[in-house]
Amino acid sequence: MPLGFFVLLGEERPQPFTFSLVALLQRGAGFLVIAFGVIIIGGLGSMLGTFIGGIVLGLTQTLSGHFLGAAWQMLFVYLIVFVVLAVRPQGIFGR
Repeated sequence: MPLGFFVLLGEERPQPFTFSLVALLQRGAGFLVIAFGVIIIGGLGSMLGTFIGGIVLGLTQTLSGHFLGAAWQMLFVYLIVFVVLAVRPQGIFGR
């Protein structure tokens, strides 16, 4: 790519751009897992279920982070998603 492209992005050399791009792409994985869990818990196609799933996962993350520490937050998110998928695969408000 031309050097001017990287200058516009604030990079002096093309190589650091690739490392920053990889770091940028990996940042959203945690949010993607949470969003996927919210949709799975609520049920695909249910707006009320998505809202309730967001509240449930938000409270779970907050309470587990407060009482057990930040390292345990995602474990409980995964456990809740797993239990909902095992008990009711279509979600809480799914059809």
